[in-house]
Formats: sequence, C-alpha cells, structure tokens
Amino acid sequence: KAYEWARKNSDDEYAREGISYGRIEWKKAWIWAAAELFKTTGKNKYNDDVVKLATDKEDPFKGHWASAPSIPFFQFAYASCNRPETNQEIKKKFTENIIKSAEAIIKNNDKRAYRMGSGKESGGWGTLVGGGFYGQTCLFAYMLSSRKEFLDAASLNADYQLGANPLSRSFISG
Repeated sequence: KAYEWARKNSDDEYAREGISYGRIEWKKAWIWAAAELFKTTGKNKYNDDVVKLATDKEDPFKGHWASAPSIPFFQFAYASCNRPETNQEIKKKFTENIIKSAEAIIKNNDKRAYRMGSGKESGGWGTLVGGGFYGQTCLFAYMLSSRKEFLDAASLNADYQLGANPLSRSFISG
C-alpha cells in the first residue's frame, strides 16, 4: 500500500525535497523499494520500475556527499536478486558499484591509523561515525563476491565503534 501511494504521489514535495528532510533522495528510495518488492514477490511491475528509474538519464544515485555511503544499501537488493526476469545489465552495474565502493574502503582502511574506511571524498564532520556504513558496504560486497578481504574490512570498520579509536572508548556501550 505504501508503495502504491508513493507511485501516485511522486510529483509532490517528497519527490522535490526527499524523504526524512531530504536525507534520502526520492529516486534512491523508490529503486530500493521496487527492488525489494520485486525480489520478494516476483511481480514485474516492480522490476519495470527499477529498470525505468535505473536507466533514466538523470542518475538516481548522484547526490549529496553525505549520502554517498548509503548508495550500496539502495543497490544491494537488486544486485543480489536472482529472479530470471532481473535485468542483468543493471544487476551487473549495481554489483560493480558495490564492489568498487568496498575496494575504496579497503584502501582507506590501509591509510588510516584506526583502520576506518572513510576517506577525504566522503566528507568531513561526522564521517568517523560511519564504521557501520563502511562495514555494511563491505558485507554487501562479500555476499556478492565471497572475497574474504571484504569480510575482513567489515570487521576492521566495526573496531572503530568498539574501541579502536583515539578515545579507546566503545561508542556503543561507553
């Protein structure tokens, strides 16, 4: 029901401003929802929406730097979909994007004393709280490729929140 409402109301303020005060761009959320529903139900109307949005001349994943770590999240549902009707070109593109993002995280892990996957391109204020973002991307890449290096990188990114940081403090439990 929520998906159908979103389809009928895609020309209003949500489409212009984004969801949750602009933190989630409309098209990203729409692709994600359609991909999850297609993966779950197999209904082609959802697959058609993914294909339509993903092949639109306006890149649905181009956005504010602060949303860059979330892009693999929005792409994973379709990248991991094994239904025969899945558009293989889009699936491949999303998979390559996730793998490329995880490879960049591995490189950034090796550059940082505290092995955090954030880099200069990921922004400034607040990016060191993103161990979950970076770890999640590596887990997605691992699930798509079975490359152990991605699993190791996900673990390293969890370490920052668990106490391997300048304060030697767990940001989860204190």
